[in-house]
Amino acid sequence: MKKKCEVCNKDKGRRICRRYEDKFICSSCCANISDSECEGCQYLEEIQQYRASKIKQSSEEHGSVEINPELEKSISHALGLVEKGEINEGEAIMVDLQGEYPEYHTVYFGLGVISAVRERHDEAIKYFKRAVEIFPHFAVAHFNLGVAYQKKLDISHAAKAFKEVVRVGKPDSYMVNEAISFIKEMEQMVEVSSGIELETYLEGQDIFDQAFACMQRREWEEALTGFKAVLAKGILRHAATYGSMGICYGYLGQKQDAMVCFDKALEIDPAYEPAMFNLKALESLKDGETFFDLKPDSVKEDKEEVAGKKSLLQTLFQKLVGIGQTGS
Repeated sequence: MKKKCEVCNKDKGRRICRRYEDKFICSSCCANISDSECEGCQYLEEIQQYRASKIKQSSEEHGSVEINPELEKSISHALGLVEKGEINEGEAIMVDLQGEYPEYHTVYFGLGVISAVRERHDEAIKYFKRAVEIFPHFAVAHFNLGVAYQKKLDISHAAKAFKEVVRVGKPDSYMVNEAISFIKEMEQMVEVSSGIELETYLEGQDIFDQAFACMQRREWEEALTGFKAVLAKGILRHAATYGSMGICYGYLGQKQDAMVCFDKALEIDPAYEPAMFNLKALESLKDGETFFDLKPDSVKEDKEEVAGKKSLLQTLFQKLVGIGQTGS
């Protein structure tokens, strides 16, 4: 009688795996963990053919995407070099492939993987997003997009990416199970801290982003409406929302309202520098003056400064687990 799989400990192990010291693993785990280190394994070619067929099947069901077997081999070779530590060589191949195949989804996925390995997370996000734009049912690209956002502590966008993994991925696959686990953790975190649902928090993030875009276009009234809508969602502990409202009021000449908002932002986060800076600017105004009357750069209104590169969920996440802000 064969033993259970060494990896999942659920299904029967039917294949001997040298990566697991010649112990038995099931065919599903064999397919999930196989990569360039499995070169020479009798099952590798079968797995590669299966993966290509699944992408082709998915493309036929959910949208057209052409599969190029030779190109897939070149991409696999390049990523194999990266796994061996030959990152520059692998990246050079991928850059050449991008020039030759500028609309091929797996090319952008490969570039995203390399950017992630180099910890260039913004760049990785750009490539993974392009991959799923070309092929919306590219589950592994959605998954890696979520991981890249997670590395930046952009939890709201990570949650959205992982929701896509659940939507388009194979049920009970490793990626889908990991995505579900992350989403459940975020749901519990939001429920415990704020008493609202994760979906509501994600909607609040979208509204905040739209309101901030209005503020950057100097559409102060529209921006205020958006920021108030964030508060109406029950998201009341986000310093950047109040700080942004203070800026809008400052440009509209409503000094008292601006002061209340900056004070509220500092009540939520006493170390929130944009509110400190802008409150001083506000206090320097004479009667009848607005932020328009100040010298350039007297008000911090750049998105990275005001929002601190933190989404709503990121702010909440950091407060709960005590993680400091990371760079991009």
